[in-house]
Amino acid sequence: MNTLIESSATEDLSSGRLLAIPIAVNNHHLVVHERRMTGAEIKAAAIAAGVQIQPTFTLMLKHHGRPSEVIGDSEVLVMKPGQRFSCLPADDNS
Repeated sequence: MNTLIESSATEDLSSGRLLAIPIAVNNHHLVVHERRMTGAEIKAAAIAAGVQIQPTFTLMLKHHGRPSEVIGDSEVLVMKPGQRFSCLPADDNS
């Protein structure tokens, strides 16, 4: 389904790490360089890329056709090309 997006990730066979994984946080496109990342690491990467969020915001993984999933700061995700996240203040009820 995401053939074009998936082909943009390049795997380093010696370390097993994906070198360039395109994702989006709050509709801001960025590239991460780790196969596994915690919620806190995803937010830190987004902040470093200029996304206007804070480390205390709530990170959510968006799913097509079903509700978003809250990702805790210490929760580890396997990063996949094309993943979309939203990140909102913890007290935002939207």
